[in-house]
Amino acid sequence: MKLQLFERSVYGRRNIYSTGDLAPYVQQLTRRTTLDHRDLDALTELGFFIEWVKDPNNQHDK
Repeated sequence: MKLQLFERSVYGRRNIYSTGDLAPYVQQLTRRTTLDHRDLDALTELGFFIEWVKDPNNQHDK
C-alpha cells in the first residue's frame, strides 16, 4: 500500500503528516496526527510504500 506524506513547518519545527485515502488509518495506527521517523521506519517494515507529496495547504505551491 502507498502512503502519501508531506512535511509542514510549524513554529520552526518540521512535522510529517499523512494525506490521501489512508490518512485516517495511519492516524489510528500511530494514535497521532503527526509522524516521526520511527513511525516511517515501522510503516515501511509493515510493507507500506512512502510517497512524498506537496503540502495541500501551502499557498506557494498552488
